[in-house]
Amino acid sequence: MKQNARLILTALAAFFAVTLPISAQEPATPRVPVLVPGKTLPLRVLTRPFSSVRAEPSVDAALLRENVPAFQPFYVYTRPPVTDFGEAEGWYEVGDSTRGDIAGWMQAADVMEWHQAMCLAYTHPDGRDPVMMFGRKAPLMALVAAPDRDGQVEALLETLDSGDIPEDFPLVSVEPKRPVFMFIEEQFYLLPILNHEPVEMEGREGRLLRLAAATTAAGGRGSTTLQDENFVKSAVTGSDAPSEKLKDLQVEVVYVIDTTASMQPYIDGTRSAIQRVAERIANNPDVADNVRFGLWAFRDSLDIPGIEYLTKNFTSELVAASDFVGILEQVEEAKVGSQGYPEDVFSGIDKALTETAWSPDSLKFIILIGDAPSHPTGHRWNASGKGAAELRQFANDARIFIQSVHIKEMRDPRVLPYHELTEQQFARLAENRGVSADGGSSYLAVAAHDEAAFAALSDSMLKVFESVLESARAEGNLAAVTRTQSPDDLEITLDVNRKTAEEAAREADAVTSQMVRAALVDWIGKVENVQAPRDITAWVVDKDLRDPAIPSLEVRVLVNKNQLDSLRTVLQELMVAGRRGQIANETFFDSLQATSATLSVTPEQIRNARTLSETGLIPDFLVGLPYNSRIMAMSNDDWRAWSQDQQDEFLNDLDAKISYYGALHDEPGVWVRLNPGDDPDEHVHPLSLEMLP
Repeated sequence: MKQNARLILTALAAFFAVTLPISAQEPATPRVPVLVPGKTLPLRVLTRPFSSVRAEPSVDAALLRENVPAFQPFYVYTRPPVTDFGEAEGWYEVGDSTRGDIAGWMQAADVMEWHQAMCLAYTHPDGRDPVMMFGRKAPLMALVAAPDRDGQVEALLETLDSGDIPEDFPLVSVEPKRPVFMFIEEQFYLLPILNHEPVEMEGREGRLLRLAAATTAAGGRGSTTLQDENFVKSAVTGSDAPSEKLKDLQVEVVYVIDTTASMQPYIDGTRSAIQRVAERIANNPDVADNVRFGLWAFRDSLDIPGIEYLTKNFTSELVAASDFVGILEQVEEAKVGSQGYPEDVFSGIDKALTETAWSPDSLKFIILIGDAPSHPTGHRWNASGKGAAELRQFANDARIFIQSVHIKEMRDPRVLPYHELTEQQFARLAENRGVSADGGSSYLAVAAHDEAAFAALSDSMLKVFESVLESARAEGNLAAVTRTQSPDDLEITLDVNRKTAEEAAREADAVTSQMVRAALVDWIGKVENVQAPRDITAWVVDKDLRDPAIPSLEVRVLVNKNQLDSLRTVLQELMVAGRRGQIANETFFDSLQATSATLSVTPEQIRNARTLSETGLIPDFLVGLPYNSRIMAMSNDDWRAWSQDQQDEFLNDLDAKISYYGALHDEPGVWVRLNPGDDPDEHVHPLSLEMLP
């Protein structure tokens, strides 16, 4: 019995000796993707059409995925050898995420490496030619250099419009005339940049780009090359074509009004204009039920005794015009004056953009009314922390159009020095996409003492919204509801002191109509879900081929939340170093060495660097981008040469970017899952180059 017990114990001991160490082992360390050569970024590849994933690096191995969607990104876990010509030969081991989720093996011939997470976005299509996508580089280069380029471009466009595409046509595809709604989770349209190089056109620098075109949407709707008649017919259909979707149009107009002392006449004038609109549309429920109004008021810092509020939302839900009149009756100007002339305009706009109860599929407008500039970035009373550029970009991403009305006080000489700054800020906020092909603004100005001109201007703006909604829902045709007359074509007095009420009304009509058309064209692109080129590679130029002053494509950088956080951390440390250097009278790089431990670089790296780009502080995804970065080129000599104001401007710009990145990080609607296995922190946003430091 004892012997049997010993045998059992011996067997159990042997069993646990074998099994316990295995079960007690730490989990195997997940594999990580290989890196882009010379960088710390994970290497990705894009799949070619009709590619497959196999279980082993052999054409005889088991097939794991067949006909993978074209240009789907994968992370690389094993990279094959590269020839002297820079081409890989053999097999890539690929995965769906950075966490070691291996998908299998793909032949080098079935993928292309994507070293820099750059992509393209179409600019607003109004006022320019569609982007032409060439199958080969040489014909595009020949066209760029041709002395009769305009004529050749016209001939290509006429061929496209005819629908009769010859076999030797140099284009493989073309951007649709209606806008492509690119950045949405359900169907993220991606134009990765595979190669780029500078090109000169009429003394202007452009970019020659090799792109791929893909979408994250499942399935497809047929070919998107010029050999497909249905695609060509769709691509050449303009925004003025009839659209039943226009009959479902809803318009939302949110006022952002300065309610500091001196603004009561304009609060009352806005209420009177809204009341007149409400009376006109009361008997037209088809219009009355489909236009909604909202109101945000702003003042200044709560440090000012008696100021009552910094910003205030009077409409937790947007309301009909008749109800909005009653809400405006509650609004009064501040009983105390501000300290100084500027107010916190930027916080008012920031709140309206991010906290208004917007409907998902409406046309969205903000009307800013104020007589003073905002506190700039870096000022302690700019509660938003953002500047006009950051707020404008946020509005672009959210597809919100801003119109600004500058009430100019012309009779008080103490105010005159603030006019230029107010105009700059208000005009920048109102630089809506598509207002004019070469850049324009929905900015209006009126003399503070001319209440008749303000009333005429307000009436004219609201009549545009009213008539557009009425015509759109009745006609279902964009051409019937918008006027194309430009403010530049009108005889209008620029001096607000001499501008008549009639001139103010005509200018407001033209400016508002231009803005509304741009918004409608943009809206149609979204609701119509325009079929765009996909599953192709092509060569393009980022400028309009007939007018190189007009950009046709803008470069963006796909950043994930982790990368955005790392960039924000770097900028915060640069801010600390800059302020410390100013206080201690140190050079910028000397102050920066104190941050080296936080940012995982050595003091020697910073000490020996000539520019910030050589310090090792700049995240890898910023290196090699086709834009002029003020931060990466900055040196100690630059810092010493700058005045105190110039140093403050540099640091305030960093501060505004930090605030923007924080808001972007927390905004759920702008992040897209690029790979099926990505964690939320790996979701990406196509960041505009303008928003890089």
